[in-house]
Amino acid sequence: MSKFWQRYLKRLDIKERGLALHSFRHTFADEVRRRGGLDAILGSILDPVKGTMTSRYGADTEGNLAQRKALIDLVDYGLIHTK
Repeated sequence: MSKFWQRYLKRLDIKERGLALHSFRHTFADEVRRRGGLDAILGSILDPVKGTMTSRYGADTEGNLAQRKALIDLVDYGLIHTK
């Protein structure tokens, strides 16, 4: 995934030293929190696989699909990275 991401950023002409997929994860999380997004739903997007046994039971323990989409839509992606 890392090589794919590096080539993708280069094609978009936004490849800079220190800019990586992990940087976007952090920026996305920060922007969602600034706009009032809930960590429980954010966690289900950024880290969908949980290690606890309890998290494997039941449905919608961390937000349904509509809630996750609403959280993603909070971010103004045009402002995340400007050259």
